[in-house]
Amino acid sequence: MKYYRVIPTLLVIVTDIVAAAAGFYLAYMWRTNGQELFAWPLGRYWQLIWPFILLYPALFAVLGIYPPTHGKKEFERIPLMVVGVLCNWALLIVWLFFVRNEASSSISRLVVVYILFSCTFTIIIGRWLYWYLHKLIGYLGITRTNVYLITNHSAVARSIEATIRTQPNLFSIKGTADKLQLDKIKKMANRDDVDEVFILNPRFPDKEIFKLLEITIPHSISVKLLPNLLSSLTPVIDNDTIPTMPLVEFKTTPLYGWGRFLKRAFQYCI
Repeated sequence: MKYYRVIPTLLVIVTDIVAAAAGFYLAYMWRTNGQELFAWPLGRYWQLIWPFILLYPALFAVLGIYPPTHGKKEFERIPLMVVGVLCNWALLIVWLFFVRNEASSSISRLVVVYILFSCTFTIIIGRWLYWYLHKLIGYLGITRTNVYLITNHSAVARSIEATIRTQPNLFSIKGTADKLQLDKIKKMANRDDVDEVFILNPRFPDKEIFKLLEITIPHSISVKLLPNLLSSLTPVIDNDTIPTMPLVEFKTTPLYGWGRFLKRAFQYCI
């Protein structure tokens, strides 16, 4: 299990659910001027809106907001978050229009308007808090990505390596080499000491890459290759480009790990 991938996703889902719950609660208090109304108790309000709180992760997943990203790119998703809030709000209005029961008939229509603004505010603030929580647990080493660098020591490769070293909350370099050391990488893979292999050499032989993939794919280790296009560019790479650097990633097959488990379970079911 790659904790550096799973924990951020779980953390952001929990953050979104808590932020959505806070938004619905804020809307209620906004409408009632901070007091619980006898004719419209808070308990009945929670019974009405809790499914819509849990619906937020599903909507965000459909919109492509999961899994979370690093750095400023996370805040570039704010328009998609607003779209998710609008979709949830529209579903709530449709539900109130078609469903007739005690909960839906007693809810104040003005609070529905407040829900739109308060949930938008709390969801954005929640993502801001998530980013700082992610940085904190990264410094603790929980979600830090263990990387192994294969470099040709060019100007671009040195710039990328230097930038990786300046982000200890995201990356931990487990070793560097000029050539492919299959035995060493295999031992590290067996001990789960490496999560990603960076090949910072655009002219790395294809045969060597295929040998490396034979080791990394069964262990769900990502391999990222610096393309030839980058070798002609000026090596100016700042801290914000490392998580989304222009690297070619060799993705592992979904038939490993949980993918294999789900495939086998599906086969037994049918």
